[in-house]
Parts: sequence; C-alpha cells; structure tokens
Amino acid sequence: MKNIVLLSGSNSVMVNGLQKVLKEYENVINLALGGTTSLQNLYELKREKNQEAIQNADLIITESVIIKLDNHNIRENLSLSIIFKNLQYLYATLYTFNRPVCILILPYRFKNYQIVINMHRFLANYYGLYIVDMQKHYQNNEIIQFGNKFGAHQLAVVNRNAGKEIAKNIDIFKISKKSFDINMPEFKIVTSENMQRNGNFKIFNPNNSMYNEIVYCLEKRE
Repeated sequence: MKNIVLLSGSNSVMVNGLQKVLKEYENVINLALGGTTSLQNLYELKREKNQEAIQNADLIITESVIIKLDNHNIRENLSLSIIFKNLQYLYATLYTFNRPVCILILPYRFKNYQIVINMHRFLANYYGLYIVDMQKHYQNNEIIQFGNKFGAHQLAVVNRNAGKEIAKNIDIFKISKKSFDINMPEFKIVTSENMQRNGNFKIFNPNNSMYNEIVYCLEKRE
C-alpha cells in the first residue's frame, strides 16, 4: 500500500466521505480539521511529529476552497488579500517537500467563489501541482445547481467517488518539475510553555479516534 497524507477541512473528516474510500485503497494519514483555513494545513505541514509521514508520502491531498469561502463570507470576514497571502504560504510549503501533490477543488458557489477558486488554480499551476477540479466538472456538465443543494458539506458519495479515482490513479501524480528558490517567512510553532505568561491558562486534552491534542485556552486579559 502507498501512503497518502490528507490535509483539509470537514469534507475530509466526514466518516463516510473522502477519507473512507482512500483508506480502502491506501494507507492514509489524516491531518484534516473541520472549520479551519489553509493556515491549519500549513500548521500541520510544519509540525515536527508529522515530518516523517509527509516525507514518506506518495501523495499529499489538500482541499481548502470551501472553508476559505466560509471564512471570507461568514466566519471571519477574511479579505481576499489575506486569503491569497495565506494560500501562497501553503502552496510554497507544499512545493518544498518535493512530494506529489493533488489539489482537490470541490464545487461551492458563494460570494467571490470564482476569485478564490482561481487563486487555487493559479498557485497550483505556478508550482506545478496537480488539480482535481470538481467545480469545473460541474460547470462543464451543467450540474452546478445539483452541487449547490448540499452546501459546504458535499454529498458523501460524490466525495467517495472522487477519492476512489484519485486512489486508483495515484501513480499518475508526479513531483513538480518546476524549479524555484523559495523565500518566505520562517514559521515556528510555540505553546504557552515557550512564552512569558501573565495568568494561568486552562489546559485540556480533547481526543478521539483521530485527535489527541493539548489545548491552552487564552481567556480575556490573560
């Protein structure tokens, strides 16, 4: 079996969706987290505990179009300039790992959706990464209205079929042939243990079958 690293939001966390079918074909390390932007993807790419899995990945799959649109329109009102800057950091980092990468673009029509999707397309092409463009497929086959019925969480059977085709054709995905000198900020991951603290943090340990994390809750005025 080959190794797939999955970076995404809730569409990659759904039990009966994308991750389910990928696990039927390959070994999957799922680093997705619902309700988060591409900065979460970048965070997982930088975490020390994930480096071995990433370096051994036969394919890295990432999907963040839908949650980007939610954070642009609903959750955080992120500007298009911030979205593009954060995406540049993500795509540049993906490129530096020198592993095959698949950008999955799921269909989702919301304010400025075409601009955000084109950001992903532009950066994927710039860095020589592969795209599985479900939005374009829906548009070309005039089934956009069908896709719109399911909102941010796409129909699980559609995600499973997309994942099945990716897994069956994993050998098609190759390492980028582009050659760049990457120059971007140095990112470091720190916790409250590394900081000068004023007050006591609430510390708790959420965990389930996928996650086991130490969380430091920053309260007001701390």
